[in-house]
Amino acid sequence: MAKKKPASAFQQTKKELKKELATKIESALPDIKVSLGEKKFNKRVKKITKLLTEGIHLNGKTRKINKKTFNTNGLKTNGVVATPVTA
Repeated sequence: MAKKKPASAFQQTKKELKKELATKIESALPDIKVSLGEKKFNKRVKKITKLLTEGIHLNGKTRKINKKTFNTNGLKTNGVVATPVTA
């Protein structure tokens, strides 16, 4: 059976990190909150925190991408290599 590592005191989940980041952004930008209004400001803060925490993997796992199935544009090719057309 796999052993679980004990949680350290400073380890946090992604959800907790988003909340903490949102409170810091709100306290740093009170002038924008007044000019936009609370509803629009909260919506934008939510989008910002989502973008900033997008690539963070708090559990240490990274996702591997199979390089053979994706071309340079990031489109899935299903293993088919595109060849240039010569006229």
